[in-house]
Amino acid sequence: KRKKVVVEEDLQGRRRRSRRDMATALVNEKKEGAEIVLGHEAAFPRAIAMLRDQGLPDGLLPLQDIVEVGYVAQTGFFWVKHKKATEHLFKLIKTKVSYALEVCGYIEKNKLRKLQGVKAKEFLLWIGVTDIYGDDSHPGQTFVKSSAGIGRWHPTEAFFLEQEKK
Repeated sequence: KRKKVVVEEDLQGRRRRSRRDMATALVNEKKEGAEIVLGHEAAFPRAIAMLRDQGLPDGLLPLQDIVEVGYVAQTGFFWVKHKKATEHLFKLIKTKVSYALEVCGYIEKNKLRKLQGVKAKEFLLWIGVTDIYGDDSHPGQTFVKSSAGIGRWHPTEAFFLEQEKK
């Protein structure tokens, strides 16, 4: 069965899709030629390997209750689907991050870009996260950039799974 697309009208009477459906539509559009892994037991190690292969910390993506992980090697497009939306507190940097049911973007060496489905709480506001990357000019640091174009450097160790278990 196909899901019904939620269409809303804004104040000017224009029709638009909800944010949740936008990420799903993007994934469906970019899926061609993808390696898709289903089920938490198989998808969990694949998600970690995908991050580590690109030189990124393994705790950047939400890894609880994974339903599906997909990766298109030709373009670097990836997605992670979950059973439910989750929130996670990165204790070392004291930042709460919200992950939607579906997180997608592009992955390349030391970089996640054009992310959708990730928001960080700054003060009282939830701000969309679009890019996460490491840089040789800042060893041991990871830059997190918001949809507003503002970002900050955080210690890379805050995003490793081992750090979260402490």
